[in-house]
Amino acid sequence: MDQDAACNLSGRKRRKSVQLKRAPFETYIRRFMMDESIHPRSRMSITRRGAIVMSDIISDLLEHLATKAGELVRVSRRKTMLPRDVLDAVRLVFPESHAQQAVVEAELALTRFEFEIPTGDDDDTCLHYPATSTPKQAPAADYYS
Repeated sequence: MDQDAACNLSGRKRRKSVQLKRAPFETYIRRFMMDESIHPRSRMSITRRGAIVMSDIISDLLEHLATKAGELVRVSRRKTMLPRDVLDAVRLVFPESHAQQAVVEAELALTRFEFEIPTGDDDDTCLHYPATSTPKQAPAADYYS
């Protein structure tokens, strides 16, 4: 008697459970939509098909940005892609106002990364800045409403 026959005494064939394949960014899109700090007045949801479409758009956009940044590296005859190449690719791909906002956010993230000081605490995930230096702030305009 084999393993399946021993477990299945009724004689019916067991169906294998089919696990749905998730789109690469689906989880993060759902978290973003449910975040009350982004949507304070209402909890928004998104259908599975909508999340898959959004994930495909994000994947295509990242691929396009990586291709443009790679072309910039090739043109400048370097072998290493720098953050500057990615920022320039963003400026080429996005319309002007969106590119400016994306560059401001990217520079803020790079500044945070540069000033991060390891504390040795594994459970402490926030960033720490030296007392003499603070990161640049984004413009005061409300871009997310």
